[in-house]
Amino acid sequence: MVERLADCLYAPRNVLGAQLVIAVVAKGFDLGRCSQNMMLAAWNDGVTSCPNGIKDAERAGDALGLAGDETVGIVLSFAYPASGRRAESKSAEEWSRSCNRKPLSEVVARV
Repeated sequence: MVERLADCLYAPRNVLGAQLVIAVVAKGFDLGRCSQNMMLAAWNDGVTSCPNGIKDAERAGDALGLAGDETVGIVLSFAYPASGRRAESKSAEEWSRSCNRKPLSEVVARV
């Protein structure tokens, strides 16, 4: 099931390498706050997390066996960090490079 779900996401490795995966299915609910609270609670216990973008919500619902009117709102992956939780061990730029993120200058424009 996890492999089928991972195939429906933009970054499937996040889910395939996770120790816990949560697919949030809700209607009329603030998925952002729900996800944020789970992620903050996990971080408080030393667990890292990642929200995963869904490229095919219909297939994701099929992978989870959801009814026709139910939709996956967001998929969260959780795991213990490989090197422990030491945010101060690298600069923000180093963390971004190691995560294969775009440089800040490509995603933020000063006005």
